[in-house]
Amino acid sequence: MEMEHRSSLLEFVILFFLMFTMFGCGITENENPIPGEVVNLSHFTVENFPRVDGSTSNRPMMVVLACEIFNLKYRTYESFDGTMQPYPENDTSKPKEVTFVRNIYFNKTILAYERLIRDSTDVILVANEPSQDHLRLAESLGVRMSVAPIALDGLVFLLNSTNPINSLTPEQLIGIFVGDIKNWKNVGGTDAVINPYLRNRNSGSQELMEKLVMQGRTMIDAPDMMVSDMMGLVNRIASDPNGIGYTVYYYNAIMVPREGVKRISVNGVNPDAGTINSGAYKYTAPVYAVIRSNLNPTSNAYLFWKWLRTDAGQLAVAKSGYVAYRGKS
Repeated sequence: MEMEHRSSLLEFVILFFLMFTMFGCGITENENPIPGEVVNLSHFTVENFPRVDGSTSNRPMMVVLACEIFNLKYRTYESFDGTMQPYPENDTSKPKEVTFVRNIYFNKTILAYERLIRDSTDVILVANEPSQDHLRLAESLGVRMSVAPIALDGLVFLLNSTNPINSLTPEQLIGIFVGDIKNWKNVGGTDAVINPYLRNRNSGSQELMEKLVMQGRTMIDAPDMMVSDMMGLVNRIASDPNGIGYTVYYYNAIMVPREGVKRISVNGVNPDAGTINSGAYKYTAPVYAVIRSNLNPTSNAYLFWKWLRTDAGQLAVAKSGYVAYRGKS
């Protein structure tokens, strides 16, 4: 018994060491909001605004944040790509600011992290922490990143609206995406082959899927079922009665509330703002603001990153439609 205890202790020490060497060298966690503190951004202009990048689902947040900083009015419209996007209204007293905000562009999670690590941008807003590939790149370049949660989102599962299934268990979801469950009748549906759609490696949705759901299980190897962007996945589900895929709640509920596609419950809990805020929905996850750890604390990029965790910043995050992180129960 003593020998088994020593062996278990040794295994724990080794595991802790490996985790420390793998993650500790690349990330500095900053877990808590900073309520009550005031960060003044009134000196921000188009010329000195930090370079910001991020994931597709976080661009609307950034537009609202910039509108709040520049005191611009905005409305939500359907964009050329079919997504609902906030858009600053014309303001003859601030033409440069309006143009600046309208031209905000995000390069998606994978490239955003690469650009941050290579010092091509200052702050990124993303749905996941850096992947192993990004950590290795950062380590190779001697870069550390500071990661702070600023909002809450959730990984959700989408089905075609004609599918009678409205809820699945975590075990059923794993079974589908490892290939053990191949027919909808095995989970209470009709007799039809399941078409599980996947996201590409290092994308925000894929990182969340592997972290929150799969937890070390190997997903099916199906290149023909892989979709490189979230809109593409939604379109595939809308046209496939037997499809299932995953994305983040904000993208599905706020940006692309598509007819023909429905969001299902997990263990009977429907993902919405309330269940994400309370943590009742199983696959809830933070949205992060990430910077390089060596940023000057007086720089505008650092001030913006810090402001996001203040009361004013969190209020602006909430105005974008996200669940503010300070509301986490």
